[in-house]
Amino acid sequence: MNCRKHLAEEMLNQCDELGETLSKSFRELFERKSEIVEKMANQNLLKKDSEISFAPTHPTIRGVDGSYAIEKLHSTDMAAMAGVAVEGLTPPTDKISWPKPRVTSQIFIQYATAIRQQLSQGR
Repeated sequence: MNCRKHLAEEMLNQCDELGETLSKSFRELFERKSEIVEKMANQNLLKKDSEISFAPTHPTIRGVDGSYAIEKLHSTDMAAMAGVAVEGLTPPTDKISWPKPRVTSQIFIQYATAIRQQLSQGR
């Protein structure tokens, strides 16, 4: 039997049990919600977000992500990479880092060293 297929089937067969366990856990929490909230309030653990903020801040949205792939072939190695940087919400006090999205990509190709040496030696 195909190992990947067997693994996928094995994982899918566990979904019902996992769903039941999660559902039971959520039901128990929901039923005890009032009790839990009361205990937390009595221990002074519940606060408004304005009470725990130490300094005035403005929300920002900036993100950087990237990926790469390496493909080793018989006579050539190939690597591809890509990256992106974007900036969304910027508070008036901040300098804009990236006025427009930055995207870069590059593909590198390298011939296998052993084959190159053999060709240069006339083999």
